[in-house]
Amino acid sequence: MQADGLLGAASRRVAIVAVVANPIYRARAYLLAFDSQEGLERLGNWHFLTGSALELTRIWNAFGIQVGFAPGGAMVAHSDISYVIDPEGRARYILNDSPGPGSQASRSSFALVLANELRSVLKDS
Repeated sequence: MQADGLLGAASRRVAIVAVVANPIYRARAYLLAFDSQEGLERLGNWHFLTGSALELTRIWNAFGIQVGFAPGGAMVAHSDISYVIDPEGRARYILNDSPGPGSQASRSSFALVLANELRSVLKDS
């Protein structure tokens, strides 16, 4: 994750947590495969969480995540929302912009915005 690299040594003070947004592919093996594909297994502060369908639905609802399904149950879309949460558990920033279609430029822009918001919270805590 580029934002982690942009933080440098400060990344040790940040936990990057993702919650699976696909109730069909929520088993640990799928998460590990995703981590490997994206190179995230190298990040010591990366946590990809899963749970039962009911637990996931509760989390999605609590954080305003929308998950859309096609006929037959295949996931077609989900919200792309990032929360920056301070050490006291307060949501300080909500980044609800998608990182983009996967281009290097869009990923870099999103990473910079996220890293700047994280730095702001670290400075205040």
